[in-house]
Amino acid sequence: MIGAERDRHGYFGLLTNDAKLGPTQALDIYRRKDCVEKAFADIKTRLDFRTPKVSTDQTLDGKLLLVYVALILTSWLKKKMTDTGLWETWTLQDILDELDTIEQYRQPGHHPRTLETTQKQRDLYTAFGVQAP
Repeated sequence: MIGAERDRHGYFGLLTNDAKLGPTQALDIYRRKDCVEKAFADIKTRLDFRTPKVSTDQTLDGKLLLVYVALILTSWLKKKMTDTGLWETWTLQDILDELDTIEQYRQPGHHPRTLETTQKQRDLYTAFGVQAP
């Protein structure tokens, strides 16, 4: 089994200049660094924050808050995808695109009206442990 995984994924090596650092510690540090780098990549690309494009400090503060909340939600989605095995059949972008088509209309004095959801969308809600609209 290990041989099959090695053939599928290849080899991986980490080098360090810290002689006191063990292989497990080095791998742990690398994984934490990788997680942070991927989060920053999400901020710059997926959340369009490469150049903030704001004119006031208050606007920048608001955009930073929204990007922070969006990053939390993106991280939650990635964890749920890992926990439920959705990575095997979906990409994060595919899920966001699928759920982006759900529309809800609100009028004062009336209950919110959600347009019909597809079976794929309902399955995603179930996988995430969230009640479908």
